Amino acid sequence: MHKKPSITSRWVVIDPMTYIGDRVFDYIRAPFPGGYYVTRDLALQLPEQLVTTPHIDANMSLLSDTLTLRPGFRFDGASGPAVDGVHNMLGAMIHDALYAAIKGGAEGLSAWKADRIYRQVCIAQGAGKTRAWAHWLALRTCGWLWRL
Repeated sequence: MHKKPSITSRWVVIDPMTYIGDRVFDYIRAPFPGGYYVTRDLALQLPEQLVTTPHIDANMSLLSDTLTLRPGFRFDGASGPAVDGVHNMLGAMIHDALYAAIKGGAEGLSAWKADRIYRQVCIAQGAGKTRAWAHWLALRTCGWLWRL
């Protein structure tokens, strides 16, 4: 079953594991090639609990299995040779937010977990297992090199 995002007076609530579609593009803008920003308060239900203590900063918060993004949160979309599209944009936005939380010192979160969530969301969004695994492999390889 493909649920649509629920919209409250303030939040757009999206479960990336059950929602498939391009509605997420209604809530992001691309001010320059390779860069995006969020235009509406988003609450994203993640497929698993990721942190042991909440991580909160000006444009995002991560509480257990819920990621909230505020207007102005910036992300760069899918990295490398991947082309930004309906099958990976939501995963890329979540992945970049999780990496920002890691840099901010979120306890219990790791690059491995963030990369795994990206793969799970891409599969749920219809990318196909082979494509999602290829993206995951590129994330793991390039991420390892980047962290050196």
